[in-house]
Amino acid sequence: MQLFELVSPRLFRPLAGPNRAFYAELLLLLWEECRHTADYSISRAEAVSRAEDYFAALAKPLALDADGAGDEDEQPTRDPHTLAVGFLLRLRRTGWLEETPGSYEGEASLAFVPEVAPLLEALEESPEPPRSHLHRQAVQGVAAAGRHRAGKKPLRERSAGGGFRP
Repeated sequence: MQLFELVSPRLFRPLAGPNRAFYAELLLLLWEECRHTADYSISRAEAVSRAEDYFAALAKPLALDADGAGDEDEQPTRDPHTLAVGFLLRLRRTGWLEETPGSYEGEASLAFVPEVAPLLEALEESPEPPRSHLHRQAVQGVAAAGRHRAGKKPLRERSAGGGFRP
């Protein structure tokens, strides 16, 4: 298939490792922000902020995965910044994201490699794997916070079932 000639041979490592569900959710959260931009990009600061919000809402200790670049698995941490930067770095190293350095007038940005767009759309449409109630709430909370920051909707809206929905 031509796709495999275009993408990094390490592309699927994050989705095959022990943190695959968290990488999938983070990819989809970032994709939601980037999919409608001309170059599939988001400012690096905003990507880190979104990832920090996700891991803070998750409030679960995670160990960063080794990616074959000489790194070893880290000890589990709950620190949202450490997790955000570590997960985003691995997505860059494995070919999901490219970083564009900032200039005097502009800030650095992260962009999805265009060839992964069909994979992200397929991931978005795939049936949701079983996850904990807390994990679903964390994802919904981050999505709502993102829309709130963008001025699109109120931060939280109470659902009929007593939970929160975006």
